[in-house]
Parts: sequence; structure tokens; C-alpha cells
Amino acid sequence: MNLENTIAKLHELQPHVWWAAERWAKQCHEENLHFDVREVHRTQERQLSLIAQGRKITDVWDVFNRGWISYKSAKEAIKIIKENPSFLSLPVVTWTDQSFHGRRLACDILPINCSVEDIERVGSIYGITRPLAGAPYYDENHFQFDEVGSFPIILRAEDKLRALQRRLQRSSDAGKQIILRVIKRLQKRNIEATDDVV
Repeated sequence: MNLENTIAKLHELQPHVWWAAERWAKQCHEENLHFDVREVHRTQERQLSLIAQGRKITDVWDVFNRGWISYKSAKEAIKIIKENPSFLSLPVVTWTDQSFHGRRLACDILPINCSVEDIERVGSIYGITRPLAGAPYYDENHFQFDEVGSFPIILRAEDKLRALQRRLQRSSDAGKQIILRVIKRLQKRNIEATDDVV
């Protein structure tokens, strides 16, 4: 696993989840859990060709009847099947036309020297999940970033105080009382922290 290449590939994800993807890749690398990122962003055309892959026309209608794909997608997938009969010999790999890959919130990986569960353990720290593992989908190498929170910002006490003082000027009377209490607590903690250092 080349860490720089992995992180570069993960940058196909939406920017607000890069922090989690980078930390996930770096921690896996530090723990000697190596994997290749196979696919991140997927166009709708590619998604439709994957729906067609490994399916007969009747199978596509079955997926449509289950509500997993739209009528338009079913028609497009059938067209792809008719144009590419060799697709039938390939394995079925997707069940939906609304993939998180299209939203840039998913990646498929290939473990090199570890199990997918090892990689999942590290990913779970950052909100990265494997919702399609196990029955009925068995998409074991699919990881999603839709539950990743925003980057955790830790401000110094002085920065928090300045931000609260600005908010104090814009707040109503009821809000000002709450903000003043928070400011007093922060000032007290800041004084205690500086006393401990001296």
C-alpha cells in the first residue's frame, strides 16, 4: 500500500470527509494494515453498467420490482445487457442506481495483508462504516463515509472566549445570561490552567 497514492485516491471523496479518510489510511498504514483503494467516485453510466453486470433481463426487472432501481435505470440496464451479452458471465456487484459512490461518499477497497474487519475496526473510529457487509448484499469491501462528522476543531481557551464575546454582542438578553456564565467558567479554567503552569 502506497500511502500517498491511497490518500490521493481517497481525495475523490467529498472534501468534508477527507480528514477522516486520511486519518483512516494513515492509522491503517501505521498498524501495518495494507489495502488498495479500487474505486471511489462512480458516474451514473458506470453504475448502470454495474447493475447490468451478471444479470439477465428478467433479473433487472426483479431488481426494479423490489424498488432498488428506477424504471429509467432498468430500461438503461436492459439496453446495456442487449449491447454486451458477455456481461452475463460477470459477477453481480451492485443492487441500486443510487450508489453512495455517485455522491462521492463511498469507496471499494481490496485488503492486502489483513482482513476487511481489521480495516473496519480502524474506520469505525472516524465514522466510516460497512453497511453492505453480510446478507443480503455481501458487498464486503464497500466502505461508506455518510456518517462521518465534520472535522473536530479544538480551540484554545482564548479563542473560545473571543468567539463567545462576539456572540454576546449579537445575543438577546436571555442568551446573554447563558453566554456570560460560559465565559466566566472559561475564564476561571484559563486562570487555573495558567496557575498550574507557573
